[in-house]
Amino acid sequence: MGSLEFMSSNGQASTQQSSSQFSTISNNSGVVLCEFKEKKFDLVTDYGKQIDAYLRELEERNGMQANHLKCHKVNGVYRAKMVDWMVEVLTAFKCADQTFFLAINIMDRYFDALNRENVTLELQELHTTGVVCMFMASKYEDVYPLLMKTVFNKIGHQKISVDQIRNKEMQILRALGFQLGGFPTPLEFLTSYIEKILKDHEDKDFIQLMSIYLAKMALHHEGFCTKKSSMIGASSIYVALKICE
Repeated sequence: MGSLEFMSSNGQASTQQSSSQFSTISNNSGVVLCEFKEKKFDLVTDYGKQIDAYLRELEERNGMQANHLKCHKVNGVYRAKMVDWMVEVLTAFKCADQTFFLAINIMDRYFDALNRENVTLELQELHTTGVVCMFMASKYEDVYPLLMKTVFNKIGHQKISVDQIRNKEMQILRALGFQLGGFPTPLEFLTSYIEKILKDHEDKDFIQLMSIYLAKMALHHEGFCTKKSSMIGASSIYVALKICE
């Protein structure tokens, strides 16, 4: 509840007509007190179906190939090691969970885009690719993103030049058609599902934390990263609920 007090220039009470959200009360001194109520919107309750339908449409439109590493020198084992290192780095720099999911999403979509063009990614390029994907995801998601000097000095340990970082960033952007957020991640579905079905559950926070952890672990495997994000999100919640039984 908020209130707004105002008077006209001639000292008389203003006769401004109020909207349906406003009510006016005159006091003895001729001052009009304007009270208003703010309407609260619940994003999930009011727009949940539309959001879910849109995310699923994006999911169907931007699916990745199951063999997205086929043309590359990077196999599933090396990819898993990179994902594990990315978890460590983004946690150390206190980046958001969505930054991690988006970074993995960008990296895998980059692998897939190159694979569709029959372009081979060499193993020595994996480190640079992982670093730049984290940098891009942080700039897209974090309120206080990673800085270039941080990436150069502390993450890349001065082994990757600034020009290499910038060039790789442009290569990834062109390969993805500049659509960084064009593919929903498991976290977006996961948080939406939890708000719908566990809104008043006493262990909601723990279940959500456990679900996010399981979703992160699932993305270590190259076979899971090409599955639908909605399936990974729902599966993570299911396993988390089993753990909490």
